[in-house]
Amino acid sequence: MKTSLPWNPSNVGFKLMLSRFGIFLFCWWIINGGDLDSIWLGVLATAIAAYISTKYSPKPNPLQWSVIPRFIYYFLINAFVGSFDVAKSAFKRELDLYPGEFTYVTYLSNKKAKQFFIAIMGLLPGTLCINYEKDTLLIHSINSNTDVTQELHTLENLIADLFGEKRI
Repeated sequence: MKTSLPWNPSNVGFKLMLSRFGIFLFCWWIINGGDLDSIWLGVLATAIAAYISTKYSPKPNPLQWSVIPRFIYYFLINAFVGSFDVAKSAFKRELDLYPGEFTYVTYLSNKKAKQFFIAIMGLLPGTLCINYEKDTLLIHSINSNTDVTQELHTLENLIADLFGEKRI
């Protein structure tokens, strides 16, 4: 009968734990002043610290690097067009602003992706998330006569691609 280790040495988590163990042990050695009399205590303490820090640290959410140029292009174009629209409105005698609020339901399940969506939405001119609960966002728009939900859906799809989530 073949017995297996509780961890897989070829696993990324094991390599991360091993590298943290080395770093922690080196830090312990420096703090200890290079004294090797209590090496076993240092090895034990750093092994426990490396295991706990690896097991309970949040898992990274890798971005889809191939989507980043498309996101930057989208953001720059929309920021430029929005800025031009705001500047054009500033020089009009009467402002064509009709502020309003509406709800938008997001399908993003990743918390980081949802927070990024809300942050980027606030950077683009004309919309701002003023409250959210779970998947429902309360959006403030400076022009309630235009339908910005299509723009938000496009941004949401792009962020879903960026974070590797499935689109709806």
